[in-house]
Amino acid sequence: ITIDGPAGVGKGTLACRLASCLQFHYLDSGALYRSVALYALKMRQTSAIDLVEWISGLSVDFQLNKDLSVRVLLNGEDVSQAIRAEAVSRKASDLARIPEIRQELLAKQRQFSTPAGLVTDGRDMGTVVFPDAALKIYLDADLDIRVGRRLQQLKKSNADADPATLTQSMRCRDRHDTERSIAPLQPASNAVVIDSGQLNAREVFEFALQQVVNSGLHSVGHRVE
Repeated sequence: ITIDGPAGVGKGTLACRLASCLQFHYLDSGALYRSVALYALKMRQTSAIDLVEWISGLSVDFQLNKDLSVRVLLNGEDVSQAIRAEAVSRKASDLARIPEIRQELLAKQRQFSTPAGLVTDGRDMGTVVFPDAALKIYLDADLDIRVGRRLQQLKKSNADADPATLTQSMRCRDRHDTERSIAPLQPASNAVVIDSGQLNAREVFEFALQQVVNSGLHSVGHRVE
């Protein structure tokens, strides 16, 4: 199951809830790019060749907790909070436009597709990484709504963010993601499009779960908490 869309639409929340409900594996594709970006910033690494070499030995694991929080382990180190910084987000967007890095991470992402199933969120999961996914979902919402949600998310993690700066950053990120020549952000032709700005998290989950049932990936009689 792939879930694509811009920042702040609730991709991660929906993906985690579906993965927990279905007992599927979970992949946050953005965390892979953010992890590489974090490394690049820390090491002041700008060479694509050197980054690709490092990615080949990269180990990223996702631990989905009962409260649906996710621990991201980069080579065994918990970087769950560090990779959410805005500087890391901007760097990840820049790196995502480098063909060699995208190609190396493409192979990494596909390694997560193992039994019993996978729920993954990102920006090109349904169009490029998993084009044969059984169900593709595309979440969208107005920029103002997304900025508000991201501010709440940062506040919960005790991270400071200026609304105006965050708005500009997300607007630039949207432009970079949709206009890049390689794997631009866009709905897959057979994706189910959901406007998460008009629904709360529970409503989005219930609508998406019905799509899962319709696709034959989930039993109608299974109880959902």
